[in-house]
Amino acid sequence: MSRLNDAAGRRWTCEVNVLAVKRVKNQTGVDLLTLMDPEGEAFEKLATDVVSLCEVMVALLAEQIDAQWIDEEEFLRGLNNEQIVRTATRCCMEAILSFSQTPKATLMTTAFGKVWDATEKRERMQLAHAQELVESDEFDQLVAKTAESVIPGKRSSA
Repeated sequence: MSRLNDAAGRRWTCEVNVLAVKRVKNQTGVDLLTLMDPEGEAFEKLATDVVSLCEVMVALLAEQIDAQWIDEEEFLRGLNNEQIVRTATRCCMEAILSFSQTPKATLMTTAFGKVWDATEKRERMQLAHAQELVESDEFDQLVAKTAESVIPGKRSSA
């Protein structure tokens, strides 16, 4: 069971059971039980396609959404920034992976954790590199040169 909070402070619990698998398949066409299939596309689709993931989340959390007296649009408005979507992705994937207790599911859970950690590490490295570039003298010179070409005229002494 995984949990997330949305931008409105609502708490959601992702739990996969047979009813949820059926509802997700009926509403989205995604068969959560095929996530362990190495030739299937469900795992990659949910891990990389935010819209598909959100459709699955709506179906997965349908009872909770109804209990909160909100509709699908209001739920989706609550997923209003990258960090919340990232948390929702992890929450959903962990719940799906925890449903199956097969050795393959255990392997997929380990693999997902490693891929997740490696992705976050790579993103931190890219951000640090971008920060270095933005703070460099070369970047300042490029900005000044671009400003001069866009806004011609005398240079300010300020």
